Amino acid sequence: MASKKVDRPGVHRGYDLWAESYDRTANALVALAEHSGVEYRLGAYRYSVDDYLNMIADAGFRRIAWREFAGDHRVAVEVPAAAKYLGRPLLLVIEAHRQS
Repeated sequence: MASKKVDRPGVHRGYDLWAESYDRTANALVALAEHSGVEYRLGAYRYSVDDYLNMIADAGFRRIAWREFAGDHRVAVEVPAAAKYLGRPLLLVIEAHRQS
């Protein structure tokens, strides 16, 4: 069984790779993988939610609100490979305001 090639491009090269199809596809990385046969993965930073919130507060922001969204069955149906993320955090949304 042949293994799929996995590439971990940096930010600039990654953007160049999927920028062309970004506005035409729901998920440019998936579309690129289907076209090229290469799976592209972005690097992840190893920070906790508290680390991010503290960095934002240290930068002078206040009234910080945040929400985490976990993988659910709809994600697994749309992208079967994402089934391994059921119940795990996939998206963190942070809203913060500078104090006037």
